[in-house]
Amino acid sequence: CLAAATHLNLQDIIVDGPSPTSLDTIVAATGVSEDLLRRILRGCAQRFIFEEVAPDQYAHTGASKMLRVTGIHALVGFSCDEVMRSGASFSDFLQQTKGKPPSWNVPSPFSLAFDPTKGLFDYYSTVDEVRGRRFDLGMGGTEATKPLVEEMFDFSSLPEGSTVVDVGGGRGHLSRRVSQKHPHLRFIVQDLPAVIHGVEDTDKVTMMEHDIRRPNPVRGADVYLLRSILHDYPDAACVEILSNIVTAMDPSKSRILLDEMIMPDLLAQDSQRFMNQINMTVVL
Repeated sequence: CLAAATHLNLQDIIVDGPSPTSLDTIVAATGVSEDLLRRILRGCAQRFIFEEVAPDQYAHTGASKMLRVTGIHALVGFSCDEVMRSGASFSDFLQQTKGKPPSWNVPSPFSLAFDPTKGLFDYYSTVDEVRGRRFDLGMGGTEATKPLVEEMFDFSSLPEGSTVVDVGGGRGHLSRRVSQKHPHLRFIVQDLPAVIHGVEDTDKVTMMEHDIRRPNPVRGADVYLLRSILHDYPDAACVEILSNIVTAMDPSKSRILLDEMIMPDLLAQDSQRFMNQINMTVVL
C-alpha cells in the first residue's frame, strides 16, 4: 500500500490543512478506481500513514507529511522496490549459495532479482541510473534520521587546511554540511562516476571519482571518513575496503573515522538498526 501511495503521489494530492480531502478528489487526480484507492489508503492508515477522519475523507498524519520530503520519499521508494524485491529472492540466494554470505557483488539477493551479472551499485551505474539517482536521494534523506557526525567528532580540533576524505560519500550531503560549520577544512567526496555526476565542486568540497574496491588515490589525508558504508558488506570485503585506505595513510597524522551502526548483543526495543542490516544484506 505504501509503495502504491508514493507512486501515485498521494502525499501531494491530500491537502495538508484543516479540511480533509475526499476520495472523489483523489480519484479525479489519479485516475485510479475508487475501490482500489480506498483499499490503498486504508491500508496505509492502519499504519498511521494518512488518516481516514470520516468515511472516504482523508487527512495527513505526521508520518504521511514526511513523504513530502524528497529524500524520505526516495528512501521509501527504494525500500518498497529494491529491498522488497531482493528480499523475495533471499531464499533462492540461500539455496544457490548453500547458505554462504554474499561477497562483493554476485550472486546476491539483489542480482537474482534484477540482473544476475551485477550487484546493486554496478547495476545503478551501468543499467538503471533512474533507480540509482533515487537511491542517492534516499541516502541523503537518511541524514535527517541519524545523529550528526560533527557532534560525535571534534572537527574543530583539526589544524587549518586539514583534508577530510568522505569515502563513499554519495553526492556530498554530509561534507557540505560539515564544511559550513568548519570552513577551515578541505573535503574530498569520493564515489562512483554515476553517483557524483552533475555535482559541482565548491571552494571547500571537491568531488572525486573513486571505487572503494581500489586503493585510495588521496595520500596522507588527515581523516578518512566512512559513514554508513561498512554495514553494507561482509567482513572480508570490509577488510579490503579498509586496507585500500590504510595504504594511503600517513602514519604520523592520518586516522580513519567510522560512523556506523553497532548491533547490540541482544535485540532491544530499538529494532531499526537490525532492520537496516537485514535490508542491506538482501540488496547487496
